[in-house]
Amino acid sequence: MGNSAGPTASLSAPNFRNKLVTIIGHTNFLTPLEARRSAYQHLMEHVEADRIRLAYERMSLIDAARAWERLQEGHTGKLVIVP
Repeated sequence: MGNSAGPTASLSAPNFRNKLVTIIGHTNFLTPLEARRSAYQHLMEHVEADRIRLAYERMSLIDAARAWERLQEGHTGKLVIVP
């Protein structure tokens, strides 16, 4: 979803034919700052309480080139470069 998936989206007509469907775009940038701030605070409370865990793999800075290669090869996990 979103721009990271690509600049275009193809939709199959049979999935929408004879159905009442509305497609609405969305951007976080139009959400008021206070609403974004509140949502982020709420998210961080869950993280702090250990109700949300993020899956990631640490890679050393010396292996940064290999991290890029893995992404280009299709790796979909989160890679975090650490010094």
